Amino acid sequence: MNCKKFYKNQKNSNADYIFPELKKTKKDYLRDIYRKTKTANKKFNLYLKKVGKLTEIYKKITMHIARHSFRNIAGDKISPRMLQKLYRHSHLSTTIGYQGNFIHKEADDTLV
Repeated sequence: MNCKKFYKNQKNSNADYIFPELKKTKKDYLRDIYRKTKTANKKFNLYLKKVGKLTEIYKKITMHIARHSFRNIAGDKISPRMLQKLYRHSHLSTTIGYQGNFIHKEADDTLV
């Protein structure tokens, strides 16, 4: 079963959380949401570390680094409008400002 079907099958409503770890939170209790999010992030980081070992990647791999890697790669390949949707930014200017920190291809090509 692919990931999309896995998570879609577990969806109870449009307001439901995607990840199973957050489904058990008390929705009005922000501290509980924060704690479970932090715990899930630690667990995902451990999984990424295992994947790194299996694939012989010896650099540190975390969710934070994965997000930055995606943004770095996406900058040259995905339109700003699509990135705005993916990042869930309400304003395109936010996406452009944010993505601007990762887009260096033009400058790099000029230096070569």
